[in-house]
Amino acid sequence: MDTVSKEISDLSEEQRDFLIAFCREYFVPTERINMKHSAYGLKQMFKSKYFYISQEQFAQAMEKAGFKVLRGKTGNANFNISERSPYFKHFQKAVY
Repeated sequence: MDTVSKEISDLSEEQRDFLIAFCREYFVPTERINMKHSAYGLKQMFKSKYFYISQEQFAQAMEKAGFKVLRGKTGNANFNISERSPYFKHFQKAVY
């Protein structure tokens, strides 16, 4: 059984740079942690369009991009991101 890496350092330098740049481009920081969106949910779109990453790699990239990270007891993380971030306009589908 293959194990999935959880460390951003296990990505290639090109992948790391791309992921961190993606976080800076598509998320806008706010003062408060946004509890509506977790690393797991946010990374799903990224991995479907670009390359596979774990939720921990996504959280580490957000941290490196300058965002605050709040890790929960389950290992998932939330960030200080605005609901007006470009990510939500470009990548999220409406939920009815």
